[in-house]
Amino acid sequence: MKQALSKYPYSPGSMALMEQLKHRILVLDGAMGTMIQRYGLDEHDFHSGCHCGCEKGKALKGCNDILSITRPDIIEDIHRQYLEAGADIVTTNTFNANAISLADYDMQSKVREINFTAARLTRRVADEYSARCTLYRLPMYGFAESLNASVAAGIVIYELARAMRN
Repeated sequence: MKQALSKYPYSPGSMALMEQLKHRILVLDGAMGTMIQRYGLDEHDFHSGCHCGCEKGKALKGCNDILSITRPDIIEDIHRQYLEAGADIVTTNTFNANAISLADYDMQSKVREINFTAARLTRRVADEYSARCTLYRLPMYGFAESLNASVAAGIVIYELARAMRN
């Protein structure tokens, strides 16, 4: 296994992660959507402070990825809760932040902004927590592998690959 791993260059963060894995099991944070539901958000929360060009009256409730822009306080609070509970690795709030999934909300043009904002929030909270609680910089990872009902409706594979590249 060491031989296969040594073929590929790793970032310093990935090397730190692999070093930690040599010594212990790391804990990944949990389901972001479940935690978001606890806040009982309404439509206003998904539009609040959003200058994303979404049409007035367009329902965004359920587009949890946009909350990194409209309610960063909630997303940061969720990250802190997971870190306080013992998570070693926190993930970005980008589970459906891809063009295919965001098309359900006419938000495809915001893929990059949502991902960037979510990563910045997560990194800030991880660094804040690392500075006071751990001996190493906490890893932060973004996920964009989830797809909603649009895929079940028959998205062609090349469209999927193009969207995931974003």
